[in-house]
Amino acid sequence: MRCRGFRRHGGELYIFVNTMEGKNIAHGQGARFVGADQSKAKDPDGVEYVQERIKLAKTKGKGWHDYKYLDPKTGKKLHKSSYIEVWDNMIFGTGIYMR
Repeated sequence: MRCRGFRRHGGELYIFVNTMEGKNIAHGQGARFVGADQSKAKDPDGVEYVQERIKLAKTKGKGWHDYKYLDPKTGKKLHKSSYIEVWDNMIFGTGIYMR
């Protein structure tokens, strides 16, 4: 599956979709992420950011959360702020890199 349509602005703005258990359904950085279980994924500071995303989804249904993630433009791990919303029991989100 090619996710080209999920990316904008040189690849830095993209959509991701997770199950409520942390499995990737769609990911704008590429097909290699689709199907991956990220439920225990940690950022460089040890923050389990997908677990934080799931908690936010289950408690509030939407909102912003912050973590670090690989910037597809620079290849560096940067602060990122993502907005998520739950729809049809899946987590839809996108984020911005803080430069």
